[in-house]
Parts: sequence; structure tokens; C-alpha cells
Amino acid sequence: MNNYILYAVAAAVLVVAAVAADVFFSYRKRKVKSVEVQHDKFFTTKDHEVLYEDSSEGGGALSMWLTDDTMLYGRPDLVVKDKATGDVRVIDYKSGLKKRSIFFNYQVQLAAYFLLVENEFGVKPSAGVIKYLEDESEDSIANDPAFKDRVMKEAVALAETKRALSADENLEIHRSHNDAVKCNTCEFKSCPEKI
Repeated sequence: MNNYILYAVAAAVLVVAAVAADVFFSYRKRKVKSVEVQHDKFFTTKDHEVLYEDSSEGGGALSMWLTDDTMLYGRPDLVVKDKATGDVRVIDYKSGLKKRSIFFNYQVQLAAYFLLVENEFGVKPSAGVIKYLEDESEDSIANDPAFKDRVMKEAVALAETKRALSADENLEIHRSHNDAVKCNTCEFKSCPEKI
């Protein structure tokens, strides 16, 4: 059981670190994204309807209840609908260059966005697209119901593990790295080993 708790804590820390890194780069990402959208670089507004845009002018977080006590929320950069075909795509911008293959955490993020978009707008996105701003390349994944279901179940399990960890007053968590950035983004703010 101890290994499971440590695995769950490590997974939670990784998720928090990924979200923190995304927040860290969000200002630059939004600035570049706005310029690209205005110049119709990635899609044209004459061909696409914007269902959702995460911007400083609006586009608050999408959210839904997975269980009575577990909420999923997120902010995809864009959700667009092709005016001719009705095809809906979730688009998320990433700073940096395209990697050899799409990161697993990006796939999980897109699957979570699929759930949120379906809940909020009542439409099923056909795909999620990661647009890399540095080299203007992209990766995409199909909206796979089995993977989406797996992401939802793991999100609920992670929330249950976090609640159990919070309730355990005798739990000892130790730092497993020497990285101040990880410490600054960690959920365990009262850690006595914080760098």
C-alpha cells in the first residue's frame, strides 16, 4: 500500500508540475496565439466557428462533475467547428518544438478536454490537436471513447487518493528530487523538506 501511495503522490506532483509549466508559458503562448489567430494562420474564421476560446477577454474554465465529489475542469485554447462539415476539434497550443511523438500527458489533457467540450456544448469533438508554436507543426489524436473513459476513471481514482492522503495525519512524504521548480509547484506547501 505504501508504494501505491508514493506512486499516487508522484503522479499528482507530475500533473501539478505539468500544469504549472503550462501556466508559466501561458502569457507568451496566448500572445503568440492571438497574433496567429488574427492572421488566419492555423484556421480561418470564414471556414470555422469558434465555440470556445481561452483568452483574457473571456473563455472561463469548462467544468463538469465526474462524481458527487470530484470535479474536472480545464481551459482548452480553442474549440472550433468546421462550418461546412460540422467537424469539431479541440486545439491546444504548446510553446516549443514538436517532439518525435505526442507526449502522453498531452493525450490525457486532450481527452479531458473532449469530456468537457461534450458536457458543455453537447457535441463530440472528432479530434484534439496540439499546435507547436515554435515550428508551426502539430500532433493530433482521435476522440477515442475507451481512452476517454480510462482518463475519467484515473482522474476519479487520483482524487480519491488525494482525499485519503489528506485525511492521513501520520503520512510522511519526502522530497524525491533537488529541483526548486518542482518544490514551488508542488501541492504540499507545508513540506518541511522544501528547497
